[in-house]
Amino acid sequence: MSAGVPPEILRQVKLLELRTRGLVNSLFTGEYRSVFKGQGMEFSEVREYQPGDEVRSIDWNVTARMRKPYVKRYIEDGTVSPFRTWRFNSKIPKLPEGKVLRIELMAAATIRWSTDNWATAQDSQTVENAFGIHLADLPTASLRKGSTLTFTFFWPGTGDWENVDFSVISGEQDSQ
Repeated sequence: MSAGVPPEILRQVKLLELRTRGLVNSLFTGEYRSVFKGQGMEFSEVREYQPGDEVRSIDWNVTARMRKPYVKRYIEDGTVSPFRTWRFNSKIPKLPEGKVLRIELMAAATIRWSTDNWATAQDSQTVENAFGIHLADLPTASLRKGSTLTFTFFWPGTGDWENVDFSVISGEQDSQ
């Protein structure tokens, strides 16, 4: 594999520190189930292989001892995020019923929001997390299907209002 590459070059490559262009800030948190199983999951049992089982779940040690295929089984964690995230670069139009709307911003803000077309309004302050993302969780879990949450932003750093209303409609029951 390293044939033809001088040892000094290999040593320098091993010392390289790679950095990403940006932080991953929970883009898909809780919005899907992983296809990867086994690592970090609670072990359940080893059982005899059955047609349809994934080949990658075969326990080769037990298979060698028993002289027929066995698979490892794990308890799947059904934990799904209670949030759906809204960002300027990912404005969600609908919010599944029962989910909390999480607003993620790059600067501190006051979020003014209403569920009755501005007849009444409430303010929520963002809180900065360890990655410099400003978060606010709006209490939308009890919104009925078809309800509209309207919101805008006040930027205390500049003293300006966003002057645009954004909205999210409470939609169907979440499939996750």
